[in-house]
Amino acid sequence: MKRPLHGPLRGPLHGRCRLSAGGAALALLAILALAACGSRGDRWDRPLRTEGPIAVDGELLWLDQSLSALVAATPSSTTCTPTLGDPRGLAGIAGAALVIGVDVDGPALQRIPLSGGASSRIPLPAAFDRIAATPDGLHAVLFYDPAAPPRSGALARDLNQIAVVDLAAGKATSIAFRTGAVAPQSVAFSADGRLAAVIFDRAVALVALEDAAWLQVPLLVPPGLPLHVREALFSPEADFLFVRTAELDDVIAIRIQSAPLGATVNFLSLGGATELRAIAVPKEPGFAGFVAALYRGNAALLDAGGDTTRTAAVPLDGEPSRIADLGGGRFLLHGDPSQGSGSMYLAAWDPLTGRIAQNRLEGRIVAEPRVGAGSVFLPHLAEGAGAALSVATVEMDSVRLRLRLRPVGLSGLPTATAMSTDGETLFLGLEVERESSGAAPNGGSRKDFSGSTGAIVEIRSDDLVGGGVVLDDTFDSLGIVGGFVYALHPSPLVDLTFVPSSDLARRAARRVDGVLATGLMGCDR
Repeated sequence: MKRPLHGPLRGPLHGRCRLSAGGAALALLAILALAACGSRGDRWDRPLRTEGPIAVDGELLWLDQSLSALVAATPSSTTCTPTLGDPRGLAGIAGAALVIGVDVDGPALQRIPLSGGASSRIPLPAAFDRIAATPDGLHAVLFYDPAAPPRSGALARDLNQIAVVDLAAGKATSIAFRTGAVAPQSVAFSADGRLAAVIFDRAVALVALEDAAWLQVPLLVPPGLPLHVREALFSPEADFLFVRTAELDDVIAIRIQSAPLGATVNFLSLGGATELRAIAVPKEPGFAGFVAALYRGNAALLDAGGDTTRTAAVPLDGEPSRIADLGGGRFLLHGDPSQGSGSMYLAAWDPLTGRIAQNRLEGRIVAEPRVGAGSVFLPHLAEGAGAALSVATVEMDSVRLRLRLRPVGLSGLPTATAMSTDGETLFLGLEVERESSGAAPNGGSRKDFSGSTGAIVEIRSDDLVGGGVVLDDTFDSLGIVGGFVYALHPSPLVDLTFVPSSDLARRAARRVDGVLATGLMGCDR
């Protein structure tokens, strides 16, 4: 349902099975939907399986796997588009959604245009489960998920098989690896979209996407030791791939050779350091061939070729778990919301000079930190029962490195964050006390604080001030789509609120309830 933030129900669901707008009641709406879109069949009895949302071209998309439907939501409508049968995987490229499904001609990658019109299909060699699309939208890598339920009639599948899809040419090329491992854990792409790294637990497969040439790179570890990858990062020039695993204290550095495709492997370490927690690839030209590594009690800049004479390391007084690249060759080391009291520690680090500045927040981090405009925004608890947002920036003069913290007081508990595309504005979700008013026994007025609700606050990086809006419900996450901030409320059928990012006001907010009910009502097939 689309409705204002307060007041009666005012509008029906919209769909590509389009329903006319108007002031119909919910019961009448359901009858109209069923009449317009066909009988409901058994769709109400199936378990709801969905994937999403993802943001594409100003729309939020969900794949309703149980109903073979793509559901899209905007502030003004929700739409429902049928997909191929037994859909798996969802990805977005400019102007379209990508879904793997099966029709009478076999498995295919379906390309669904978001502006309307007929969808197209690319035949596939197998019915895969997951899609990873390059940032430029020219290629996709399809692979299996061993945890996904088997498709009807599928008795066996080669979990080492993938497909490389040229989306412009509409052609899929099958590749069968022999890693001795189960299905890939993840897929990473180089910044230029030229290379893909398919990550297994004991191997990495490099794939040149233009011609589907590939190279399997075994990771030489003791027999029987699986490696669960936590991070896989290409260098800016795509001449190295850096891998961090849960089991090793080494950074695995894979040097990549092109034409023909080749690779050599180095295991990089800092003597005596343990518990490798994070890696980062500096983007500054002067750091080519280096990787930053964060350990328990140490941080180091490691030479990708294994030259230990080029190592730059510093001891730490705390135990951060993340590295934020602030540009200019400087980093902020910090924790994450899952760390508890350990996330109070901060350190600014300049590897080239070896300088470090350390500080602590008043309380633990409670919502996802965000990087923007050369600063890190850190929502955390404050002294007593309060909460605050600290904006961390790094400054260096001829004498020392400084870590500057600018505090912003908050009137609620931080629950979610989202950063504007230009990196200049943080949108912060808060859980605040719900205020209601009524008549007091003596004839005056009173205010009741019972329960809680959600609010969105805008924090601009230049002056740390901005507007805010109180919503009708709490929410789990925030995001940015098409000039709007959206908040996802707790609901199995997806309730959300859209607010223009340039106008955080109640009058401008739009609430859309039961987004996935569009599919339950049926799509126009």
